[in-house]
Amino acid sequence: MVELLLKAGADVNVYSNQQLSPFRVALEKNCDQKLLNVLLEFGALPDAPNPETGDTILQQVCQKPHDKNALPVLRKLVDNFHCDVNLANPRTGATALHYAAVSRNPTAVIDFLFDRGADPLKTDLEERTPLYGAIDKMKIDNAKLLIDKIRSKYGEAVLEEIVNLPDELNSTCLSVCLAELNLEMSELLVHECHAEVRARCGIGKWSLAELLVRWYGTDAGRC
Repeated sequence: MVELLLKAGADVNVYSNQQLSPFRVALEKNCDQKLLNVLLEFGALPDAPNPETGDTILQQVCQKPHDKNALPVLRKLVDNFHCDVNLANPRTGATALHYAAVSRNPTAVIDFLFDRGADPLKTDLEERTPLYGAIDKMKIDNAKLLIDKIRSKYGEAVLEEIVNLPDELNSTCLSVCLAELNLEMSELLVHECHAEVRARCGIGKWSLAELLVRWYGTDAGRC
């Protein structure tokens, strides 16, 4: 039936109102390889961006990592169809790791992405890393997971670089925590992740050390 419809001119890369493509539906329904091959034969593009949102199927799946189908679908996309885990949404610059970082219960998906070479240094069009995004959205458990993964796979130097990368407004992970009055995460970034407290960043160019003193009474000299 699918082949008949495609031969009659049905668009193999059409998206539904729920932003689902035939190829994604086939993956999530665990359809056999024969059907997937038919879709591919008629031009299905596993790594193509949605023309409306810019998301690939892989990026869409990473927005709902808690879904029971998420990991099996990701494995097929990356391992069988060679989808790029570091491909960026052309509209936002976000990668799969950016999406997973701000999602619910993403541990298994983040583990998978790191295992398949996800680059935590990639920034979106606002120059924000996945770690910055997790902190900005107050996904603190996700942020701690990312810190652990970055440290274990890439080492302290890369972690320090990521923590201190400013976005387009010159804000860093630490300044976001301070703006949200998140003392626990601020202390973690300063004492365990090499966050720079003497840099000036954000609107008004406050020194992070000055902000620490202003908000928390922290002795900036010992940070």
